[in-house]
Amino acid sequence: MVSDAMTRLAERLRAAGLVAGQSKQGAGFGDGYERYSDGALEVTLQSDRGQEVVYLRATGEGESFDADIWRAVLDGEPAPAGALRPAADQCAFVERQLDGLRRLAAHPDATGELAPKLRRAHRDRFLRSDLGRRSGQD
Repeated sequence: MVSDAMTRLAERLRAAGLVAGQSKQGAGFGDGYERYSDGALEVTLQSDRGQEVVYLRATGEGESFDADIWRAVLDGEPAPAGALRPAADQCAFVERQLDGLRRLAAHPDATGELAPKLRRAHRDRFLRSDLGRRSGQD
C-alpha cells in the first residue's frame, strides 16, 4: 500500500489474525488492493488513481462499504457528503474499532440488521452529494 496509514493498518490486520487473501497491484499511480479476512470480516485496502479507501464487508453479505459508511452507521450519524475522509482517518477508525467490527461481522443477526442501514447510508450520502452540487452548495 502507498501511505503509512494503510501500511500500518495492514500490519495491524495481520497481527490480529486476519489472513491476507487476494491482492492486485496495478501498473500506475500505486493502483491496487489487498484483501484481509478472518472468515467473518473482510477488509479491503484499495488505492485507485492515488485515492486510498478502506472497504469493509461481513463475509456473509454481498456488498462492501467504505469505512466512512460503517462509521456513520455505528455512530448513528449521517455519512459525510461528497469526498471520503482521508485514508488516515479511515484507517484509524478501523484500527480503533477492529475488535468490535469483527464481533459484529461474526454475529448473523447483527449483520442482517446492519446491512440495510449500510445500504441506506451509502445511498443517502450520494443523494446529499448530488443535491448539494445541483443547488450550488458543493
